[in-house]
Parts: sequence; C-alpha cells; structure tokens
Amino acid sequence: MKTLALIPARAGSKRVPGKNIRILGGKPLIQYSIEHAQALPGVDRVAVTTDDPQAAAIARSLGCDVIDRPAHLASDKATTTDAVKHALEQYREKGDFPQYVLLLQPTIPIREMKTLEEALKIMEETGCDSVTSHILVDFHHPNRLKVIRDGRLHPYADSELEKVQRSELPPVYVRDGSIYAFRGELPFEQDSLMGKDQRAVISNDDYFVNIDNSKDWLLAEALVAHYGKPLV
Repeated sequence: MKTLALIPARAGSKRVPGKNIRILGGKPLIQYSIEHAQALPGVDRVAVTTDDPQAAAIARSLGCDVIDRPAHLASDKATTTDAVKHALEQYREKGDFPQYVLLLQPTIPIREMKTLEEALKIMEETGCDSVTSHILVDFHHPNRLKVIRDGRLHPYADSELEKVQRSELPPVYVRDGSIYAFRGELPFEQDSLMGKDQRAVISNDDYFVNIDNSKDWLLAEALVAHYGKPLV
C-alpha cells in the first residue's frame, strides 16, 4: 500500500483515565482521529494499535484494522516508535508494507483537512524523512523563559532580548503532536519517527488542543461544541 494511517491508543492514561474511549461531543475521543484518517484522500488503510479491548472494539466497528499491542509495548516506559515498528511488521509479514505512514494521536479531536493533505503532499514531493505539525509559540516564547538557580532568575536562552514587544520577537514553533507523516521504513532505519530530513506544516492554534489533562478536556469540549465538526 502507499499510505497507512496509524492511530496509537494505549489504555494507560493516568491524568484522564480512559480518555481515548471517553465520550466527547457525542462520540468516543478516538473516533475523531479515525474519521480524520478515513476522510483523507490518499489514505489506503486505517489501523489502530492498542492494548485496550474497548478501543479495539470501537476501531473495528468503524472499519479499521486493529493491531493488538503486547503489554511490553503499552507500558509507561514503552515508546511510540517501538509500537509503530510492531504495527508495521504486521503489514510487512502480509506483504503490504506502506510507503508512507500518517500517525494521528487520538488525543486531538480537531484537525484541518488542508494541513493533513499538505503533510502528505510534502512527503511525496520532497522525499523527506518526515513531516510533523507545529504551532506558533506566542506567550511562552523562549525569550521569556527563565530558570531558577539558587533562588535567582536567569534567562533560559543564551541571550535574552530586553525591551522587545512580543510581536517583534522572531517566530518560533513547537511540535504539537497532531500530525506525524513519515516514510514507512524510517523507524527501522533510524529508530525515529522524524529522522534527519524533517519538514513542517503549521496548525492553527485557534482551535488546537491536545488532551493531556482535565483542563485540556474542558477546552476540547468547548472547541468541539463551538466548531461543530472535527475537520475544519
């Protein structure tokens, strides 16, 4: 196959227990990412790798492949890269190894279709290792960050620009976890989902949320209710 959309849905969330299957806006959280993948032209198959029987049942009901993730790949110490390798080996054994993988974290209920399409387009046109989504850093710009040593504040950055308006600071970006597109062989070649030749697409921070705690969940409820659809 050309492109596999892969959704990693581990059961062991501690900050928001059971969040991947918890109901948000009338449906399980994981369903949003499944629907994003299924709506995207160019995605040949959608798979969920999980150790959670309930997440697996939801995925199967929506027409996804399900990769049963072994316990050692679902612990707090397990890496997403290792879980991805395990999932991809299942397709290699079937002789259906993907050229590209689009990994969508199930904790993100809203994505832009055009950003998903752009990520896959960049992969195909450039031959890069990966394309990941980023958001513009605004209030928490590195120029404003500090460290505390012996009770005293020190700039986090090597050099701090003083008396500069936030709007005048050079733009910087942070990876937001929404989109990881990469070559199928990359995790095996470099033990990485990003590799050396990395490219970026930019998410719109106005409606971005990656659910990691209860405050994020409340924000997600408001955003989903306001926009009324998972793909904008």
